[in-house]
Amino acid sequence: MIRFCFPNVMSNDYIGLGVFFVGSPDDASFADEELADPNTSDPDGIYEAIKKIAPDALDSKKKVYQNESYVGDSMGFAYLLACIHCSRKIFFNNDSIEINIWCTGSIKQSCSLSSVFQNGFDLKLNAFISESEDKLFLVPFSNIKFIHEKKLNERNIRILSLKELKQFPKKDILKQKTIIKIHTDELHSLVNFFFVDPIHIQSYFHWLNKRKKLAIYLIIIAVFGMIIFSSKSINMISSDLSQLIYIQSTSQETNKHHLKKIQAGIHLLLIQGGCYDIDNEQILDATQSINSKYQICLDSFWISQSEITQGQWKEVMGKNPAFFKNCGLNCPVENISWDDADRFIRILNENHSKGEFRLISDAQWEYVCQKNIREDFFEEGRNVKSTYPIDPFAYKSTKLIGLTGNVLEWCEDSFLRFPYEKNVNQNPRFLDESPDKVVRGISWSTPQMYRICSHRFKYLKTERFSDLGLRIVWNLKWK
Repeated sequence: MIRFCFPNVMSNDYIGLGVFFVGSPDDASFADEELADPNTSDPDGIYEAIKKIAPDALDSKKKVYQNESYVGDSMGFAYLLACIHCSRKIFFNNDSIEINIWCTGSIKQSCSLSSVFQNGFDLKLNAFISESEDKLFLVPFSNIKFIHEKKLNERNIRILSLKELKQFPKKDILKQKTIIKIHTDELHSLVNFFFVDPIHIQSYFHWLNKRKKLAIYLIIIAVFGMIIFSSKSINMISSDLSQLIYIQSTSQETNKHHLKKIQAGIHLLLIQGGCYDIDNEQILDATQSINSKYQICLDSFWISQSEITQGQWKEVMGKNPAFFKNCGLNCPVENISWDDADRFIRILNENHSKGEFRLISDAQWEYVCQKNIREDFFEEGRNVKSTYPIDPFAYKSTKLIGLTGNVLEWCEDSFLRFPYEKNVNQNPRFLDESPDKVVRGISWSTPQMYRICSHRFKYLKTERFSDLGLRIVWNLKWK
């Protein structure tokens, strides 16, 4: 059971831990429990935040209960998360053990997290450090001061921002005492990281209902592809896309359309199809042993040899959004959202009829990473604080550049907690209108210890970061 705990102080003393937990009124074990009635100054603010972040929680039949009545706005954060838990599971949910998540912070109608009184916060933090065996404490970013960081480091307690937390394997989060600093406007991102959205599950089963038709289509495509590729003896070759892509624009002088050739040039590699093993944890309702292996199989595909550069992006979009502009046009473009990447690709497709461009899929990314089809320029021990230029000589190789270094990469897939089902393993892609998208790779800011091909991160498609870019794939349209 997950319990959302809020530490309480009074007259400069820590007086105890309040607890919110979720249960069903139909469950006899909850018959004697007290329904939660948080005594805060702005209960409407909590309701509005739930309505904006997780409206499905308002329709849940489950209820929030409390162990004891307390007074204060700082319990609002814990109550908000407990309400959302009525309809959404947390990724480390385990009904067989009790997990306490400490929270402090008040919720405003603007759907924001506000800090608490500093003196009271210091008492709560001390209680978490010295009086508790619990592992996780979610706090407002502005309440953490330099003196706290020094104290926590001395006691080997991690202190992470939400962005830094996303770099960790989720299975390791509860292995060490950790303080998570949440910015005022990060409530939505926090919920998307910790909770499994029920919409994803519905979308997944909707996809399963169509798997028979999908399997037939994939077989036809695979057979047709084998006929075409069997006529050519191609291993892994590169092609300069500057010979292929044109951008269509409108001339203000002549009021006629003309074609403008991209000068930057995007190098492509042909990746031979094949299969790779995936973790048992990614299989929905897997019944085999943890040592069982499941395979995902892919057809051959073309992929950009490097991440899209600032120069290539500017050539297509007309501007450079990168945070590290001083790095140069030969550095990966970053500071772009999934929606930005989607617009970039739509422009390529609108003006080039001989193929279809799209973001790399989740499965394609892991395939090329596992097959070691990459150049590792993220050197061990290298202390970098920004992106770095792509070596032009690297294009002469038959390896992918920057797959495990420089920037993270948006994938086209929506994020699903369990993306695969046994026996459904050919060219998987999970496309829907979900705001949560898969991000893969290793960036300049990622610690060396987390260079693992199986890492999957969940980001909101509207988010932009200075270590997040894109890589594209290309499918030829045969006529």
